[in-house]
Amino acid sequence: MSLSSFHSSFSAGQQADEYCQSMGARAVSIDTPTKVKEMERLSARYGQRYFWTGGRMDYPRHSYTWPSGVTTCIQGNSDPWSNTGG
Repeated sequence: MSLSSFHSSFSAGQQADEYCQSMGARAVSIDTPTKVKEMERLSARYGQRYFWTGGRMDYPRHSYTWPSGVTTCIQGNSDPWSNTGG
């Protein structure tokens, strides 16, 4: 799913997942440092301040689980992602 097809009207991650699936894709997994850099680059290139991902936050464990099945942990206060879109 490209950033050019970004839709800001989704109110929940499930809706974003369903939209991506309807387009023959799945929500992005930002589960490696390389993917983080690429999403930051694409976001800047297309002027997107926000974008949907497939990550699900596990607050007690301080981690995200991505559609790829990979879990990434947040170190200290370095969480780069917002759960509110802002």
